[in-house]
Amino acid sequence: MTDFLKHGEYPKLKRLPIGPGLDGKKDTLIKENHLRLLLEQDVLIEEKMDGRTAKFTADNGRLSIFCEDLKWRHSIRYKVPARFAIFDIFDNQRTYYLDAEAKEDICKAIRRGDIKPEGMAPDNFFPVTRFAEARHLTLEQFPPFLERVSRYAVDPATGKNIPGEGIVIKPARLLVDIEMDMYGAKLVRKEFLDGITDNYLRRPLERNIINPALFTEETGPV
Repeated sequence: MTDFLKHGEYPKLKRLPIGPGLDGKKDTLIKENHLRLLLEQDVLIEEKMDGRTAKFTADNGRLSIFCEDLKWRHSIRYKVPARFAIFDIFDNQRTYYLDAEAKEDICKAIRRGDIKPEGMAPDNFFPVTRFAEARHLTLEQFPPFLERVSRYAVDPATGKNIPGEGIVIKPARLLVDIEMDMYGAKLVRKEFLDGITDNYLRRPLERNIINPALFTEETGPV
């Protein structure tokens, strides 16, 4: 069963205090002490994708699968192997978000059909791209990741792959709810911030390209 999220169900990621768009509200920035603790941990750096957040349940309700629904183009044009890009998985029994390796294992199990999100076939899902897993990074080391070319974001005019919306940074270990709220952070490219002029629902809908032949088992850094 698809459940498009209500406000507050998945933590709203805070912004890193670096890069474009820092003239917004201070309450959107990660707290200084939380940032310090985040940088002391093994962190996972993943591509932030520009879709509509959706949730699926799986394994008799034990798992909540959080995805970006990429059916429609928002600000970025995508060419993807499936409609839903998995970015987090929550274990409802143990009440924590899975760590990086466990999340990767579940994504593979979904693709094999061993774990079945309710109401959807296995080939509707793929994991977001993992750029890196690292320890003791400095704040200044994150912006270069914004220039990584996405596997899936493409230039509408040329069809060539381009950098995506941005990155998500969080501890690579398992996280309880409050820790995701504290440590989950994002950094968005200036071109994306400048390009947001209207809601995608107010203009003619344009489908992203969904091609199952693009799927690959590789989920490591690009």
